[in-house]
Amino acid sequence: MNLYNAFVMELLRLVFLGVRLLDRRPPPSKDIRSARSVIVFSTTAIGDTLMNTPAIRALRKALPGARLTAVADRRRADLLRHNPHIDALVIYPGKFRKLFSLFKKLRAARPDWAVVLHGNDPDIPILAYLSGAPGRAGWRESRMSFLFTHAPTIDRDLPFVRRRLDLLAELGVPEEGERTEITIPPDAREAAARRLAAAGVDGAEEIVAFHPFGSRRSKWWPEGNGRTFVQRLTRETGRRTVVLGGEKEKASAEAFFGRMDERPVVLCGEMGLLETGALLLRCAALVTTDSGPMHLGFALDVPTVALFGPEDFRHYGVGHREGKAVFRMGEAPCERPCKKKDCDVEGHPCMASIAAGPVLDAMQSLLARPTPV
Repeated sequence: MNLYNAFVMELLRLVFLGVRLLDRRPPPSKDIRSARSVIVFSTTAIGDTLMNTPAIRALRKALPGARLTAVADRRRADLLRHNPHIDALVIYPGKFRKLFSLFKKLRAARPDWAVVLHGNDPDIPILAYLSGAPGRAGWRESRMSFLFTHAPTIDRDLPFVRRRLDLLAELGVPEEGERTEITIPPDAREAAARRLAAAGVDGAEEIVAFHPFGSRRSKWWPEGNGRTFVQRLTRETGRRTVVLGGEKEKASAEAFFGRMDERPVVLCGEMGLLETGALLLRCAALVTTDSGPMHLGFALDVPTVALFGPEDFRHYGVGHREGKAVFRMGEAPCERPCKKKDCDVEGHPCMASIAAGPVLDAMQSLLARPTPV
């Protein structure tokens, strides 16, 4: 954050601190279950959005007659677009963008409660306050936590799904399990089938989705490991590899795999979230780093091998059905979790130490397990 932005944020904080001190409304009961309208904020990454779905499900179960409105980031809104537990979806356009239009939509919901499940942008607590909700829940660690009426402290030893559920437990909401979920509509499934056919993948051909990238370079599985995995997967199992990723990874994918004899199908940057989910449903398995596709695989019950290096899988590796996921964590002399964007340790050991052979063995073992009921 540059000095100007830091100054603006501090000014806003002081303004709303004054507004809050002048607000004489008594805080509501800590029990949310009598609410008739609730807004939930889920405005961060793919994984965060999906890890919020157990909390949304729990809210719906606890408040069957209430109107639930979800506020989601414009880039990840599709993850909640067909969620059966919400009544309305409001698009969050980005930090301090189109605030008046967003403000009107939130006020129109006439919320009794606003719950910030996860929202890193500094205007989210402000929007929760301006929504008019008498009850507002979020985390004490937020710089704007004084705008919440209920703000417990984050237990950083807990998995992220568990943290959200515990926030709701503070409000009287019992949990409805930790599994994440997403609904894939028929048109996305049809689009994925057409895309695979256009890439020359036969409808009966067994395929494995592969995502060696990540939100930062330190999470990437090294090129040599990925190439060896694709080569062995093709030769030893006869399955075809489909490489997934965003537009930013397209050039890297072509450089990594373009000249291989066992060239995979590269679909980086060609699909939205729902079509990617539909494609995963078509796959025998998914091999992925700690990333958005990993969370999609968990939510869709796709057999998933997840490769962790800088982060701790015990925090992120949740939300899947038991028996549907295995984890491989690299060895490194570093302290983890590590938030570096690029690894400065020679050889990038936390990811490079995850060899292709054990990953393939883990995938084969996962596919050999009986399908869980």
